[in-house]
Amino acid sequence: MAAVAYEKKDHVAVVTLKNAGKRHWSEPEWIAEVQAAVKQVERDLDLDVYVLLFTDAGACSKEMAAPDKQNNAEQSRQLEELCAAVRSLRVPVIAAMNGFSLDGSCDLVKACDICMASETVEETGPANQVVAPEALTDTAMALAVQICANGQIAVQEIKRCVNMGLAAGESAGLEFEQQAFALCNATEDKRIGMGAYLRHESEKKFQYR
Repeated sequence: MAAVAYEKKDHVAVVTLKNAGKRHWSEPEWIAEVQAAVKQVERDLDLDVYVLLFTDAGACSKEMAAPDKQNNAEQSRQLEELCAAVRSLRVPVIAAMNGFSLDGSCDLVKACDICMASETVEETGPANQVVAPEALTDTAMALAVQICANGQIAVQEIKRCVNMGLAAGESAGLEFEQQAFALCNATEDKRIGMGAYLRHESEKKFQYR
């Protein structure tokens, strides 16, 4: 049975990491399946995917698998490539943690932009929001849908500015922000958004997503 499931729900790409208690991040084959799903998301970005959501992103066995010396180098290389691919996606990436965040799952979660965790998670890092386990997936999906409702040029530019600002420093970050503002100001989305605000409309029908 496949360890990873990929599906699109409206404009949200959902990657579900299955078999929560039997995950083997020490196995290159397992990481390759997650890599393949992320590559599929990359291909779908030019179509209609605005957000990537990892469900059960932090779930793994509490007892970590014994390291395999033969696979260790390959595992490290694949994990590094996977996390780099996730970080480089131009759309927001949400991780929904429902289990122990250990081993490779911890690296994956840290590569995401937003982390939502269930109350049962033993965290290895900060979460943006903690909710009841039974509400985790629905809450994460609701956030993804909320992000999708915005102008996607602006959303993607916000992510780009944050990432480049963190890497290049405050002065460079402010310069990136000015460039992004000029780009967004010239779009049809800006006219639609300002018009909806002035008319006190809650729903904005953006065209360029």
